[in-house]
Parts: sequence; structure tokens; C-alpha cells
Amino acid sequence: MAATEGSGARSADKGQQCASAWNGRYIDPKHPRGWREVSLDGDMLTIKGRDEPGADEWRLQGAARGTSITLDFSPKGGPKDLHATLADDSGSIRFADGNSWSKLSPWDGRYADPNHTMGWRDVKARGDKLIIAGRDDDTADTWEINGQIQGGSVELDFSPKGGPKGMKATLASDCGSIQFSDGNTWTKAY
Repeated sequence: MAATEGSGARSADKGQQCASAWNGRYIDPKHPRGWREVSLDGDMLTIKGRDEPGADEWRLQGAARGTSITLDFSPKGGPKDLHATLADDSGSIRFADGNSWSKLSPWDGRYADPNHTMGWRDVKARGDKLIIAGRDDDTADTWEINGQIQGGSVELDFSPKGGPKGMKATLASDCGSIQFSDGNTWTKAY
């Protein structure tokens, strides 16, 4: 069911913490073409990532204690006990080796659309603009649409790909999906 205005469904706003202050997608300046997805379940912090497009995905875990964690990066050639802290504003993770990962908008990520299972949707928030690039299947042309973010909702113009203008959507309270006013829901893959 889509979350629409007045439906009682909670939506994420620009400053939402997405269930845990740690949770989110980050950019590592040492691997700017890669990605880092951080999630906290209880006190177990999991980091999944890829250093470059097409590179193998890796996964690390560690026990978080409040805003601190020590991680074992040795499976990917790094130090065994690297200490890190979550910034006071939850906008970055700072590592003892001087590296710092910046958190992206809770909207940002790659999403799966159940109406186009062979396609993809890349969503990026830049200020109050939402940019979505996608492909409906592996042989279709890539398209791009834009929208205006207003808190935890956005109004999108799907007309460049033959859809409606003014489609409303909300970011789920756990930041794991985008729910559209037509009933469709895109689920975040990473």
C-alpha cells in the first residue's frame, strides 16, 4: 500500500536517522566510485561495500558501543583493529587512520521496481532536488526524471518516460523504500 498524505504512514524527512544514527549509505573519499552501506542490528554493525563499479562486494562486522566501534578491515587488506566514531551530527564516520566517510541523503540508493524486475532505479538527492536515473529492462534506454523534495515527500515528473506529471512519493520511515501515490513501492537494494 502506498503512503499518501493523510494515510498515517510515517515518512522520512531530510534529517531522519533511518532507524539508527549509524544506518545509511556513505561515500569513502579513498574509493569515490564505490559505496558503503552501514546498518546496525542490536549492537552488531555491518558494513557492506564495493570499492569500484564491478569490483567484488565485501562485508565487515563489529560490535558498536554507542557512537564508537572497532572494525577488522583485514579481510580487505586493511588494519585488524581500526577504531571509528560516529560524528555528533550523524553525518559521517571518522576513522582513527584519518579517513572519514560522509553520509548520503536517506533517499540515495539503488532501488528495485516490482513493475520492472529486469531494470534498475538510481536515486540521488542533491539539495531539495531528487534525480532518478533508470532503465526498465536490460535492453531499454536509460532515462532520467527529476523531482522536488519537500520534507519526506517528493513530487516527480515521469512524463519523460511516458508516465504522469506530479506523481507524489514518500520515503518510508526506515528509509528502505519509496512509496508512490499510485500504489507502487520501490525497495532499496543498497
